[in-house]
Amino acid sequence: MELDQNDDDETAMKIDAEVAPISDQLSELASKLQENPNNYDVHCALIRLLRQQGNIGPLREARERMAEMFPLPPEVWLEWISDEKSVVKVTDDAMKLLPLFHRASKDYLSETVWLELAHFARELLVRGAPITVDEVREIFDESTQAIGSFVPQIWNEFIKFETRSIEELDSDSIQAKRIRRLYHRRLSSPLPESEKILEEYLDFEKSLKNSYVLTKAQQAAFDKATNDYENRSSWEQKLANCKPPEFPGLASEDLLFIWDQYIRLEMKSKSSTPSRVRTLFERAVSQCFLSPQIWYSYISYIETNLLRTSVPATVYSRAVRNISYDGTLWCGYLRALERGGATVDQLLKTCDRALSGALNGVDAYVELFLCKCDILRRALGLGGSTSPNVCSEDELQSIRKIFIGAESVALTQIDSCGKLYDLYSYWADFEGRCVGNFDNARRAYEALVKHCSQKLNAWKEFISFERSHGTLNNCRSLFKKALHFLANDPFSLKEISDSWIRFERQSGTLQSFDEVYFACEKRREQLQARLVEAQQRQQQQNVHAQEHRRAEQDEKANQKKRKSMEKRSPKKSHKPYKSQVQGFQ
Repeated sequence: MELDQNDDDETAMKIDAEVAPISDQLSELASKLQENPNNYDVHCALIRLLRQQGNIGPLREARERMAEMFPLPPEVWLEWISDEKSVVKVTDDAMKLLPLFHRASKDYLSETVWLELAHFARELLVRGAPITVDEVREIFDESTQAIGSFVPQIWNEFIKFETRSIEELDSDSIQAKRIRRLYHRRLSSPLPESEKILEEYLDFEKSLKNSYVLTKAQQAAFDKATNDYENRSSWEQKLANCKPPEFPGLASEDLLFIWDQYIRLEMKSKSSTPSRVRTLFERAVSQCFLSPQIWYSYISYIETNLLRTSVPATVYSRAVRNISYDGTLWCGYLRALERGGATVDQLLKTCDRALSGALNGVDAYVELFLCKCDILRRALGLGGSTSPNVCSEDELQSIRKIFIGAESVALTQIDSCGKLYDLYSYWADFEGRCVGNFDNARRAYEALVKHCSQKLNAWKEFISFERSHGTLNNCRSLFKKALHFLANDPFSLKEISDSWIRFERQSGTLQSFDEVYFACEKRREQLQARLVEAQQRQQQQNVHAQEHRRAEQDEKANQKKRKSMEKRSPKKSHKPYKSQVQGFQ
């Protein structure tokens, strides 16, 4: 007994030694997630450790937190569903897993998830769970709509489900008509083994004592589906042969190219439908969800064909969950939400969520700030063609704070910021045209030409603003500065020169016109002289480069010639002269 007690103590000590490190790791991972909830790998590590412990409560909470932050790959969802199945004791409780299946089907298009969902629903019905035949049928129907264009198994399962009591059917029964329609749908889908399914269908009709043949329309649909499958089978084979991504979602260039060409073919095909194109995009996204290129193409197609629906917002919401660093996707998402009738509060919260993340560069942050200005400006009714709404100072200040925030971000990385023109131009227009605060507008324009002095449009906008308010001397001062800063660009110099001469013709005296005309001509001549000089230098450099290359070629040719001559010349004899031989003797 004493020995047994010692063994138990040693076992307990070993268990404590094993559990303690896991507990420490869990605490460390929880701390990391508290610091950065967007760390995907830490979420995965935490879930792995919690699975080892086997405590379903904390494991479920960890998965919910991860699902809130990221879309989950199908294998992660199926693992979650499997764990939940293992703790279900009562058939009625198994019904709670259906919402989990539906959530899994929304992140990525997965044939495995949809097949498992259909199997599970049918299993619930067999086990007597509180689910009706119509509800199971609806799940099968959703599955065929989702994956039926490329997964023949789902049709086989659906038909099998509907023909479970075929001996009780007659030709005119509702169930017989339902099965008939299901076969017709299957036969009009571009899938393999259609001839076999056609034979099964005709056997089904024979079992109902019908000598049935396809109508002309049905035969045409069948032939079209068969032809479509043959045209697409080579692309399906290329996808099957392509090496899968080493890291989930991070597709190779080869895989991206195949999907791009396959989708383009589908969009150009006269026999294609929007649903087939969308299904291809969904399949591509399920493999390449970390590729911005795929999301851009998908969204472009959706916005071209379904702009005024809820579909773009849904696709955008998934895109930003996969590629949360992409500012362009976030801005598109905000506009899609606004089109869909989202409230200002919802839009601002979404924008703040994007700004709180790690975006791909300073331009992305500035663009999101400007989108935030768009939202508030439109909500306040400012800047439209109709007379502006009367806004409170607090409302105007809320927009100004956004501009100030964008400016502070832009100026921290001013050398890499390409959005300064958009920022200050928008800000100046808002203050001048929308609000009527010309002092603030002038300050924004001054910042615009300070940071964008090489941009012709920056000067033209500022000059137009001053001219509209009759400050002609300010216009002349700006023209003079613009002529200096744009002196090295032929197009910009001509544009600003012509504009200044036109301005003096319309607003100045003959003396001012002459002064400006000759000043502009002098600038043009100076630029032309510099361009000619630069061209001559370039020609000289080209000549020197050609001479250098020719000399190198000649040297290589001479070396080759010398080596060739050395190989052909006879070797010299090293035998001693006769006198030398005699001398040695």
